[in-house]
Amino acid sequence: MRRRRNHAFWAFGIAIAVVLMGSGWGKAVWAQTDIGPFEITGFGAYLINPNDGHLNPNDLAPNQAGNFMGPLNGTGNPTFNLMYNLLDLRVRTTVTEHLSVFTEARFWGDYTNQVDQRWPAYQALPADFRGDGFMLRGGGNNFRFELWNGYLNYQSGDLLVRVGKQTIAWGEDIGLRVLDQVNPLDLSEEFFFGWAGEEFDNIRIPEWMIRVDKGLPNPLIPDLAISLFASPGTWTPTILPAQGSPYNVVPVVLDLREDVTQGEPIGGFQLSGTVQRTEFTLNFLTRPTETAVGIVTPPPSGCVKDSYGAFPLGPPGAPFCRILAEGEHPRFYMVGGSLNTPIDWAGGIFRLETVAFANQSFTNATSTRIVQRPEFETMAGFDRPFYILPNEAALSFVFQYLEIDNAGDLSNVYANAVQQPTSDHLVVLFLDQPLFSSSVDVDLLALVDTSEAFWFQPSINWQIGNHWRLNVLYNSFGGAENVAGRFGAFWFLDGPAFRIIYGF
Repeated sequence: MRRRRNHAFWAFGIAIAVVLMGSGWGKAVWAQTDIGPFEITGFGAYLINPNDGHLNPNDLAPNQAGNFMGPLNGTGNPTFNLMYNLLDLRVRTTVTEHLSVFTEARFWGDYTNQVDQRWPAYQALPADFRGDGFMLRGGGNNFRFELWNGYLNYQSGDLLVRVGKQTIAWGEDIGLRVLDQVNPLDLSEEFFFGWAGEEFDNIRIPEWMIRVDKGLPNPLIPDLAISLFASPGTWTPTILPAQGSPYNVVPVVLDLREDVTQGEPIGGFQLSGTVQRTEFTLNFLTRPTETAVGIVTPPPSGCVKDSYGAFPLGPPGAPFCRILAEGEHPRFYMVGGSLNTPIDWAGGIFRLETVAFANQSFTNATSTRIVQRPEFETMAGFDRPFYILPNEAALSFVFQYLEIDNAGDLSNVYANAVQQPTSDHLVVLFLDQPLFSSSVDVDLLALVDTSEAFWFQPSINWQIGNHWRLNVLYNSFGGAENVAGRFGAFWFLDGPAFRIIYGF
């Protein structure tokens, strides 16, 4: 075991050395490759998340004797939670003065259970739901290819028409998704614990849509514009890590099956403009809920519950029993808006984002039926630069406060088997200090749930020339509230992550 662990970390050290020597430690010239009418750019990334000695409790279940057993091969803790590389290849070509074509293909290789044989074989990049063919994703357990983005782009003056597989990002909050509800997330690899500075840019799943942006000239708001989009309903749910994998968040006792009905139209719009110095948006969206609401089927009569309550066991000698959970995706309707306005006396920008869901979906206490209630989310934030270090760029300071309010009778309203409160509160602090002529960024993300749960992520991000990037971060989760869905529930995923990126 020790020998395999040493070899793994030596391999990582050699990889770092190769990157640094190959970069020349100098400023490289950014190179875009042109082949005829095609402009080619992209990046390659290699990521390692070592295991810090914790087993994932969602991968454990009691056997007939009441001893917890998991999917790990052999004994002891694994060395790695994740090791993979990603190649992102982008090709743009101009057809006419106004028409262009853009494609972005991605190639993943996941080596976690190959370099660390304690993990069994599992589907590293799952896409197992009705209609998953629309993702244009293929491959096996450890290798995947996908046409990530692919669209026609027509632009003339203040008119933009984009047709194809694409993403739409609303809102400007960090670490939160108040308005950002158009595209689902692919959480199958890093879950949502990657570098906070990227927010969700690399894990929003592109959807098949038509988007139209158009200016609306008028004497009152000169920059008034509208952005509309619609999809025929070839939609994708949130993709979670496979059960049995290091980042699995679904207890192994649940047999979760996505119930995805294709052909349910998705649509919305954003109206934006500026009044004096205040920028604003008004938003509307309707779509099936991207994250499944699990509706369970009672276990067979031959199964009984042990003292743990949540883990059904068969009678002596019987096979282990799992609970069937259908992942339902009810439709929701959302209206919301945002505003950004400078506050001169404070030297910063005040930001506000708010949404109202007419029918947010929960379950009853036994998770056997869906319960819908109105929900309201409001985020108030403040951004300000501070000049702390001489001869260096300013420290970016971002403070956000999120309040979630649930309306109606909540006596039998649950999510993740936890009764929903009337309100919940989350505080977010993000600091970014550039150093060494902005070639290095030292960041800190802190998300604190006032119900006593937290996520801290310090990170160092080094730009080596114009091509190479090195990211080093550490995730820490905890708090008294360690129920499902809270940051405290991810305590087993504490640990470092290392990522090397080459852009071309």
